[in-house]
Amino acid sequence: MSDRALEVFATARDRQMNQNFARTIYVKVRAAKTDWEDAGECWPFELLQNAPDAGPRPGRAAVSVEIGRDGLRDAPT
Repeated sequence: MSDRALEVFATARDRQMNQNFARTIYVKVRAAKTDWEDAGECWPFELLQNAPDAGPRPGRAAVSVEIGRDGLRDAPT
């Protein structure tokens, strides 16, 4: 395969992968919006899991998290 053909293939493959990732995110967000009870159980854990992903900050060596509960609220509209 020529270098140009390999480049075209890699570009097309990357574009398709990005579209697949975007579609997956879209589907999961829509599901979370329609099934808020199940999604509500997952969001805190997703936030905790993603908290350190932004990387280190000057003067910050760790991530601290506090979780509280003020009561129940009605379903979102």
